[in-house]
Amino acid sequence: MSATEVREPGPAPARSARPGRSGRSGHPGRRPRLFDRFGHGRANGRRRIWLMAFAGFFLMGTAWALALPVEGNTDEIAHAERAYAVATGQWLGHPSHAVLNRPGAIFEVPRSLVPLNAECMFHPSVVASCQRWTSDHGLARANSWTGRYSPLYYLPVGLPMRVWPNETGVIAGRIVSAALSAVLLATAITLATFVGSRLLILAVLAAATPSAVNLAGAVNPNGFEISAGILFWTCTVVMLRGPDTGLPPGRTRRVADWATLAGFILLTTRALGPVWCAATLAAAALLADRAHLRQLRAIGGWPHRFAALAAGALGGLAWNLAAHNFEYYKIDSVAADRRHGLIGRTLAENITGLLNVRAEGWVRGVVGVAGQADYYAPLWLDLAWYGLIFAIVTLAMVTAPRRWRLVIGLIGAATFLLTAALELRYLQMLGWTQMSRYFMPFFAGMWILAGGAVPAGTVPLDAERRLLRTGSTVMAVCQLSWLALVMNRYQNGFYATVNPFSGKWTPTVGVVPPLAVMTVGIACTMWVARWRRLAAGAVGSGSMGSGSLGSPSSPGSSGTSGSSASSARSSAYSGTLSNTPHCDTPPLT
Repeated sequence: MSATEVREPGPAPARSARPGRSGRSGHPGRRPRLFDRFGHGRANGRRRIWLMAFAGFFLMGTAWALALPVEGNTDEIAHAERAYAVATGQWLGHPSHAVLNRPGAIFEVPRSLVPLNAECMFHPSVVASCQRWTSDHGLARANSWTGRYSPLYYLPVGLPMRVWPNETGVIAGRIVSAALSAVLLATAITLATFVGSRLLILAVLAAATPSAVNLAGAVNPNGFEISAGILFWTCTVVMLRGPDTGLPPGRTRRVADWATLAGFILLTTRALGPVWCAATLAAAALLADRAHLRQLRAIGGWPHRFAALAAGALGGLAWNLAAHNFEYYKIDSVAADRRHGLIGRTLAENITGLLNVRAEGWVRGVVGVAGQADYYAPLWLDLAWYGLIFAIVTLAMVTAPRRWRLVIGLIGAATFLLTAALELRYLQMLGWTQMSRYFMPFFAGMWILAGGAVPAGTVPLDAERRLLRTGSTVMAVCQLSWLALVMNRYQNGFYATVNPFSGKWTPTVGVVPPLAVMTVGIACTMWVARWRRLAAGAVGSGSMGSGSLGSPSSPGSSGTSGSSASSARSSAYSGTLSNTPHCDTPPLT
């Protein structure tokens, strides 16, 4: 080219794309987000969800572990003695029939492990300062009515007590228990993102009620069992929604593996676990169709999963039979309760008492109950939490296919009828014994299933986003308020003015750390609920048939305009597959 030639102006050279500004995100001009700089945005985003959810649930459970005195949760001393015994190799102990209403076991445990007079604070006006401890680590015989429970949960929880056979060890065991439950709950939240349903995520968060989180941070297998039930139900819903959302085989396989683990925990942790596991599988069988079966058959590996579940079922049954965990015998207090009119003499009288008194305790205990099941959350807290559950279930009852609505209703009815049957069956022998924590692993499936049953596009994206954010805020207030109220009960008494920052008794770590840890844990879970990519991504616009949630929809462009997206959702709801599901940011699937 000669010196006199003039170069024609051409297009400016393209600037190199910065990570997170285009390419992976698919959204030119979008500001980079932190997770885009650490590998694939979607996969790393799910890791972040799991880590933040785990941190949230773990810290919330740890707050309860730090806040309450030993025996501040139901039957904790019996469970702590069992945990120490399992950790020291005393898996069976010496058989005992001289405790409570069932075969137990006698163990050798340190005198310093539990308070000498833990029952002193059972009176409403007595605070936890009445407890007396000893530094004597010498062994004493402990007669525990939980002495024949399955050792699965107690082994990891009891290891800290073997190192520190005192209050420190019990608190450390509580923290281990909180970590075990947090793994299951965080996994449930993460798997719920596979189908991109914000209502399902809200339902899983609502299943982790204040009572469930309290039990997770206690030495009590109920919290671990409830967390496993939540995970089992979440896996069930995700697999049922798989054909509708085009869930890839790799993720379906991962969900099936977690379902196997959750089912194994249910089968082996407590005596009622196999009943809840079987009932959940029965509900799934009522909802599954050929599309689900084809998808599940394609992932393979079922012989190993069935073998694991069979081993759990047979192992749990063998243990309970060998340990006589299905045996009960009459206790003396039943006759006194009958004389005082607490137990009727006819079936009609007892059914009336169950409906008038016991049913209310079951319903309220799902949300907030503490101590020896004698301290319930205030009515406003129950109404706030159940308001969220009611909203989720109502949306499903209005919009979901008929078969799904039927199963959701059956879960609630079966929970009540089975619990009532157990109550009446053993009433004349044991008295009123059934608690809400016993049926929560199954009952939580009612709104978890409802959260996954609402057809895609039925609720506008903005409304779903507001519902998730508002719901998470309400749950945060409830979780923190219930911790403060229970702390006040043990620091100042049942009827004292609420002031968790002072009292005649204070936790070992002080009053501020439990509240601060709970606040940080709540902030982590709220981050998950308010995560921008989660709150904006709509995944799956499959058709809604009369019996299932539809067929897989094809992945489409993320650049669909708002109006076309709205029509796509409308066509999906009316039964027409949409090839261009709208999402403001890339879906998590």
